[in-house]
Amino acid sequence: MKTKIYKSYEDFLKREDKKINGVSEYFAAKHPDFEEQNETNVGCWNCYECYYCYDCNSCDSCKSCHSCDDCELCNFCDRCASCYCCFYCNNCASCSECNHCLACDSCATCYSCYACENRECCENCVDIYEDEE
Repeated sequence: MKTKIYKSYEDFLKREDKKINGVSEYFAAKHPDFEEQNETNVGCWNCYECYYCYDCNSCDSCKSCHSCDDCELCNFCDRCASCYCCFYCNNCASCSECNHCLACDSCATCYSCYACENRECCENCVDIYEDEE
């Protein structure tokens, strides 16, 4: 998808074609290959080395994510923030090395978690079902 330089994030949000990717002038100067970096993205802002992402903001090295903010190395995530190596996440925040998560909040080193939101198991769980049995 096409990527354009915008004066501000607010100008990017006002664009007529919501499929166009956008970068700030600073980002474009820092990453002259910004167009190539966003070829497969749709509606993303200031993303770098991301592929097949949609409507993400300031992500780095993510793949197939949707509506994520400031994520790094995420895959197939949805609305995550500050994630690292997450897979199949949904509505996550401040995650790290998560896997198969859903509705998490403030997680770290989780695997196979579901519906974690603010639960104690999110802090360092390996498998939440072990605690429930």
